[in-house]
Amino acid sequence: QGCNGMKSGEYVVGIGKRDITGPVSGVGFMGYGRAEQIGSGLLNRLYARAFSVEDAQGNSLMIVHTDLHSIPIQLREAILEGLAARDDGFRAEQIGSG
Repeated sequence: QGCNGMKSGEYVVGIGKRDITGPVSGVGFMGYGRAEQIGSGLLNRLYARAFSVEDAQGNSLMIVHTDLHSIPIQLREAILEGLAARDDGFRAEQIGSG
C-alpha cells in the first residue's frame, strides 16, 4: 500500500478550470492585426486548465494550460511561488505549463 491507503497502480487525479479573461476593450492584438488596431469587445473567454496526477508512492505531476499567446516569466514565477506557499507537496520541477 502507498500514500493515503492507495494500492499500487491506483492514481488520484484532479482537474481545475478558471476563467482568466482580461479586459474586453482597449487591448492590442500582439502582432495579429495592424499596430494601431485595438480590441473593442469579447469574442471568446480565456481559460486556464490544470490537471494533476498522484500515484500510490506519492509522486505527483501537474500540467497547467492557458488559452494565452504566451506567459511572461514573471507571471510563471509568481504562480510557482504561490503554489509553493500552499505546502501541498508540489515543487516547481513537477509543474509544466504551456
